[in-house]
Amino acid sequence: MNKLQQCFSHLNVALWSILFLCFFLACDKGSDNDEDTPKNISIEKGGLLILNEGTFNFGNASVSYVNPAGTICPETFKTVNERSLGDVGQSMAFYEDKALIVVNNSGKIEVVNRYTFESIQTIEGLHSPRYITIDNERAFVSNIFKNRIDVLDLTTLNPIDSLTLGCTSDNVYDCGLDKMLLHNGQLFVLNWDQKSLLIWDINSLELLTQIPLNHHPTDLLLKDEQVWLMTSNLEETDGTLYQIEANSLEVVHTWELDDLGTYTNFIFFVGEHLYLLHGNLEKLDINEANLDRNIVYTNKEYSIYGYGIAPNENDLYLAIVTDFTQNGVIFKMDLNNYNIVDTLEAGIAPSKFYFVE
Repeated sequence: MNKLQQCFSHLNVALWSILFLCFFLACDKGSDNDEDTPKNISIEKGGLLILNEGTFNFGNASVSYVNPAGTICPETFKTVNERSLGDVGQSMAFYEDKALIVVNNSGKIEVVNRYTFESIQTIEGLHSPRYITIDNERAFVSNIFKNRIDVLDLTTLNPIDSLTLGCTSDNVYDCGLDKMLLHNGQLFVLNWDQKSLLIWDINSLELLTQIPLNHHPTDLLLKDEQVWLMTSNLEETDGTLYQIEANSLEVVHTWELDDLGTYTNFIFFVGEHLYLLHGNLEKLDINEANLDRNIVYTNKEYSIYGYGIAPNENDLYLAIVTDFTQNGVIFKMDLNNYNIVDTLEAGIAPSKFYFVE
């Protein structure tokens, strides 16, 4: 029996202990004599928030909180506010004392106090909000089924503008904008229907350029003035890694890759090392001539749906989805030896990690 199987075999026993501790140590339910007393949770520095998408159309998205001692409190939003988070918890961002939780299929953003998770406001009427990024007092929100970026004023929590692009497809579900990053006053956005990288000026709100890509873009990041971008052929298991100079917007290099997954092809840096995660975890050795792929963790059994890197850069958290109706599991990996050292219980379809600093 390997280490992962051993972790799973002990999960059921550990789960009951974890849940028991959660409600008595992490979640203060208030007085038994006062049913109106709100349930109290304190989001502490060193803790971890896990965003669980939930089952599509079931309205069971959730946020799990792991405190610094390792105690898990599931359904954090629901525990505090006594109502469901909504349908498909997609992403989260933080501004001052607020956390903004994007709930995709509910077409809304739930704004809560980032330290207590008490509801502040619900921003409704959005189309299909996907990802959120923040610049000073503005938030930019992409829509997965519409080529539009909604611009929000974070002081009033109201929409104030939008960035739009025409769709080249007759099917609205083929249109859409996905992951984003900000750099030097420019917003880099992944575009689905035109298979491109869009760059907007966030001051003039003008589209600066559009870089064509060979497949659907699935991930991007910024490192040392370089934009790294991954595309995936959704019909096959190949894709392309792009290196783009962030200031000149020139494509520096591309590398063709095979034996990948489909949509869930992630790239991330740990220190100066670039990793590719698509089920297996690969450490990439990059040079202009070629790209050497070294598999450091082999996975043929589990569906990896997301990841998070701890601030110490020693630990990698992997979101494991068995299906989209049952609770998922989080594997904690030691990046010094690539061994799984712990497992955590999550909600349905965990996908995003936010470390409390």
